[in-house]
Amino acid sequence: MNSQIQYALIDTAKNLSKADIFSLVSQWASNKVSQKANTIQLNDKDGGKLITRVSIPSSHFITVGRQNIPINFTIQMILDFTCKDSKYRLIINNLSIEIPATMAGNKLIDRTVSSYDTLLSNFPTADEYKTKPKSEQQIYQHQSKYLNTMHTEVLSILTSVKEFIRKGNTVNEL
Repeated sequence: MNSQIQYALIDTAKNLSKADIFSLVSQWASNKVSQKANTIQLNDKDGGKLITRVSIPSSHFITVGRQNIPINFTIQMILDFTCKDSKYRLIINNLSIEIPATMAGNKLIDRTVSSYDTLLSNFPTADEYKTKPKSEQQIYQHQSKYLNTMHTEVLSILTSVKEFIRKGNTVNEL
């Protein structure tokens, strides 16, 4: 399942060599992406390339009747780092989400993995949404929460990498 939507961070790291940047990126990945479900797919120090698959557990609540039920889901993505002297790029792609497919009462009975693109493309227009039955509107509201959570997680990763490299750069300048 390949998502066409991707996020990119292209930045400079003044006074850092490719090896310095790669070391910082590797440290960040070790600290932030160290769960069992995460795997490094490529670790090429000489080429300045690190690719890792990341799974991030998350949750939100849905209301069934008068009961709030936590829905646990997993956000999955590929982090593709490339470094050169004083520059680096992070591309986040292959975004997908493992979400509950069906429920019986308050128990999940099935799960499905859907790409970010698929979830986004299934959304109705505002006019179409108004004509949908309430039960379908609730499904779209939940899918919207999944998408918003995924977007927030991706932005958090981009910010975290940028801050980590900047802090490393500051340490190297002292």
